[in-house]
Amino acid sequence: IYLLEHKDAASQLALKKNITIDAGTNKVIPVEPTDTVNARVYYSSLNWWHYRPSKTASKIFSDGNTMGFGCYVEMYPGAQLAIVLLRNNSGNDASSALRDMADKIFKAFASH
Repeated sequence: IYLLEHKDAASQLALKKNITIDAGTNKVIPVEPTDTVNARVYYSSLNWWHYRPSKTASKIFSDGNTMGFGCYVEMYPGAQLAIVLLRNNSGNDASSALRDMADKIFKAFASH
């Protein structure tokens, strides 16, 4: 909830967007204003990625792997929802499986 609400200076700094990336080419482009809605780009902050395809949809996410263990975190500030998934194996297939699982969990949550 701390990062979902990001009302204090520390969480605002952690989530401050500092790089804009074209989703089609994965190339860095000029930083867009914070309130920009653009489904063709995503943003980076301190170890967090942001995606805001519409005014009502905003996702903040991150993942990590170490020695056969991995995690994936998605936060949806507008829905006050955070999804944390852990796994005890590694590899690109496992990482994409966690992302897919998180998306399915969010869609199930959003449909209720």
